[in-house]
Amino acid sequence: MAKENVKALCLRFDLEDEEELKTYDHLQNRDKAEFGSYTKLVSRAVNEFFERRLRLKDDPYFETREKEDAFIARVLDAVRHSAPSLPVSQETKEENENVEAMFAFLDGFE
Repeated sequence: MAKENVKALCLRFDLEDEEELKTYDHLQNRDKAEFGSYTKLVSRAVNEFFERRLRLKDDPYFETREKEDAFIARVLDAVRHSAPSLPVSQETKEENENVEAMFAFLDGFE
């Protein structure tokens, strides 16, 4: 990496400011295996922040759909987790096909 491609930026945190203290703590306690440097962590965080803002600006319902998708994923996980424990004693081939069709339908929401 050539020196002309590197730009230095100094950050200062006022530890009396609650938000800045929280940011400083996050940086100090980061997972160093995942974020070996401040640069990688700050770069990812800033990019994700601004990309999300752009998506929200372009699509005001993005956040609502994101929450709905997360809710649907939790419901699907709960159904899949509890399905093996459902009684199987009197199920017919047709009932099994209906259950499989239901899961196929639910998978369409992911």
